[in-house]
Amino acid sequence: MKSYNKTQIIILMLIQSAWMHVGAQTNYLASSTSTTTKNDTSHEIVTPKESFRFKAASFSEWLAKVPDEDVKNEAFGVEIGKKRLLVNQLYLSKESIAPGEAASKTIFLKPAIYFSTKKIEKYLKKAVKSGTFTYESACNAFNKVLDVVINISNEDTSIFEKRLTAVSTDAESLLNIYLYEVKLDR
Repeated sequence: MKSYNKTQIIILMLIQSAWMHVGAQTNYLASSTSTTTKNDTSHEIVTPKESFRFKAASFSEWLAKVPDEDVKNEAFGVEIGKKRLLVNQLYLSKESIAPGEAASKTIFLKPAIYFSTKKIEKYLKKAVKSGTFTYESACNAFNKVLDVVINISNEDTSIFEKRLTAVSTDAESLLNIYLYEVKLDR
């Protein structure tokens, strides 16, 4: 059996480490590569593979407790209105500025996620008005966004938030992240 000195062992370890790094980068690149498809109107749609996986939970009991009257004027319907109330409860809190004062400040938990939902909602409302989206497809899209946002409120989302921040000025890109890059495991 051949014996190796310390220098040879270190060189072998460096080569093995570099080989593993290249393999990991290749796997990452393969998992984040987009696939392109054509839809029926011959517009090209880029569908990235899912990048983020989160656990899903049921919140139907909470939604059932909210009276329909509280959300009857919601643009996307009662169910989505109830989910928006839940998002506000999960992501917003009020804190008094000083003890004894009536004034308070709003604290946003995970502001990148919260404000992305606001931007997507505004985008979808405009898209429905302009005819880019049907009312039903906008409701379905926003429903998925809210499902994701509700389920990830207690998860570590730092990488997801960085992804949202990278495209925070483009509502359509934000929507695509929620629709095509996030998978909820039921």
